[in-house]
Amino acid sequence: MKRIYILAVAALIGLVAVFALPATALAPAAGTAGIDPGLKEELWTIHTQHRLDRFDGNVEAAGEAIAALERYGYETSGLSATVDDISGHRDSLATALKDKDREELRSINKELFSLWKDFRQETKQLLEGE
Repeated sequence: MKRIYILAVAALIGLVAVFALPATALAPAAGTAGIDPGLKEELWTIHTQHRLDRFDGNVEAAGEAIAALERYGYETSGLSATVDDISGHRDSLATALKDKDREELRSINKELFSLWKDFRQETKQLLEGE
């Protein structure tokens, strides 16, 4: 039973991590001069909103996973601190998306990737009793 629970939490965490990465996937590429500027702007606006929605959803899912772990008696202060660190990047992510700052987006994505990796590792260690 514990094994199934561990796999379910690991799957949730993996899903969170998948959506944490592609903030520059729809960034306007070089050589798109023939595309209507209004269309590029509208697509970027759509991308920005969905990226922030995914970010918020991932943080919410992590919070719910932490709450479930707490209900089962696990000490989650380390996980909570990691999620707080992740949450702290939301404003800078929103600003970088608004400004279309590719370098800043790369930097934020790198940091978020590392933090989500830490969250996954901490959760795995917690569930394995390390």
